[in-house]
Amino acid sequence: MTNHSVVSEEYVKLQQSFIDKQEEWLNKYSDFKVTYKKDAPDYHKTLLSQVIFRVKRDELLACIGEMLALLSEQAPTCKKDVERLQSLIDEKIAGKWRTEIISSNSAYFEKFAAENQIAEWIPQFIAEQAVAPLLKKIAISQKSELAKFKVKDSCPCCGEAPRLATLKKDGKKNIVCPRCHYAWTIKKLVCAYCDREEHKQALIIQTKEKSSEQVQICKSCYQYTKVIDTKRLLKQVNPSLLDIQTIYLDYIAQDQIEKMEANQH
Repeated sequence: MTNHSVVSEEYVKLQQSFIDKQEEWLNKYSDFKVTYKKDAPDYHKTLLSQVIFRVKRDELLACIGEMLALLSEQAPTCKKDVERLQSLIDEKIAGKWRTEIISSNSAYFEKFAAENQIAEWIPQFIAEQAVAPLLKKIAISQKSELAKFKVKDSCPCCGEAPRLATLKKDGKKNIVCPRCHYAWTIKKLVCAYCDREEHKQALIIQTKEKSSEQVQICKSCYQYTKVIDTKRLLKQVNPSLLDIQTIYLDYIAQDQIEKMEANQH
């Protein structure tokens, strides 16, 4: 099994600074309202695909501005790209960014970066940071409604893959979305993608160095979920940061799935 190194402390610090900024904007976004497109939601589709949420464009633009300033401060090598973006961004572009990041339209951001001679990853990264507080606000405000959803293979709120789970003191497994932070409970060995529940269908991998962290790979659908025993953590960790800190498990899982798929041929 390939042993992958953990992400650098510098990268974790960078991500933590953006997570802190997102927390600030949970309260700064003032005029926020969620409206369903139809009278009754379809509980088998993600909530985000069925709602319209209103936010002031000037606030969204201000949030993007603060995220750009933070990137320039934390990663000085990006300063020229940040200055270029600061000269381009207006309320219209900010609104477009919100729409495209929600639909995960990477092609749009790649094209935007190429046309404006900006590092390819920066526009999408900044858009994600600015919209993340809005997604969290949706998950918080719609928590009771989300409990009725029966979406498989993705977060019922935002559609993110169910790749992260935590084990609680009561032994239950919570799938936690690293994007919007909505959490829901499933049985300990149930696959969060195909809903299979047989013990023999789950391949469990963990390293000796980090026995509280494992990855569960489904032998039926070849998808995986990282499972973290948070009872053994000294303090509660933000789901977004926990996802980043356990990225080595993603690599382990992807390597193993490639081998499993190869053995099928």
